Order: sequence, then structure tokens, then C-alpha cells
Amino acid sequence: MKIDADDRLAILDLYARYNQTIDSADYDKWVACFVPDGVLSVVASGRVVKGRRDLKLFARQYVERNEGLERHVTTNISMVGNGTGVIGRCYLTMYIGAKLAGGAPRMTTTGRYLDTLVKEAGEWFFLKREMTSDGEQLPKEQPNLAASDTVVSA
Repeated sequence: MKIDADDRLAILDLYARYNQTIDSADYDKWVACFVPDGVLSVVASGRVVKGRRDLKLFARQYVERNEGLERHVTTNISMVGNGTGVIGRCYLTMYIGAKLAGGAPRMTTTGRYLDTLVKEAGEWFFLKREMTSDGEQLPKEQPNLAASDTVVSA
């Protein structure tokens, strides 16, 4: 699948919307970043969350645990067309606000996302997101990049 400029911008917007909505506790808009049976896998905890109902519960628990003071920052977003959608990769840096960090904001996590994205009814969604913290083993199933794949980086 070739990724044109409009698709690229829509996917970048999806990444930003994902970060901003969970950080602001807008659970409905956050789960809307996923297809209805979308999956979020957090390798560190072994937690796999599937479907918008369970994703919403996960987001609520996450935000309550950090009092809504954690911020997601994704960088170095790359996209590869894979025939049926897009494989996305990016780096993740997370920060915690001063209230919970004991006086000054601080970085809490660095890691990576490996994403499978699909376009439905003209909009891009996460089918699957796999978050791996730095120091953990990368997912075993890494998409192969063939010479014919279209690679676009942000």
C-alpha cells in the first residue's frame, strides 16, 4: 500500500490525538483511535487489552493511577505500507508532572510502539499497538521491509 501525503498527515494526527486524549482523560476520544476490536499490548506488564470497552477501562485506571499528570510524547514516527494497511513505529517518552514527581517534572519511561493501522470509512485507526519499554525484548514478530515497501518517516 502506498502512503500518500493525505494519509500520512491523517496518521500523524492519529498519533497526536492518541497522546493528547489519554493525557487529558478524554476516554471516549482515546478509544475512538482504535477499531472496535482494537488491541493494546503493554509488554512490561504482559497486559493485553482488547475492544473499546476494555480499552476505556484501561485508560481510566491508567489516568487515575497517575492523577492525570503523565504526558506521552512520540517521536521519529515511521510508516510502511504493508498491503492491507500501515505498520507504524515510533519512540515513546513519558513525563510525570511536578506534583507526583516531588517538585519538578521528570521523565518516567522511554520505549517504542509497534503499530498496525487500518483505514476504515476514510479514517485511520489503530488495529494493534504494542508498547515496549526500553530494556525489554522487542516483539518477536517484526514486519519485514521489502524493497517494494513504501517507507515514509516523520
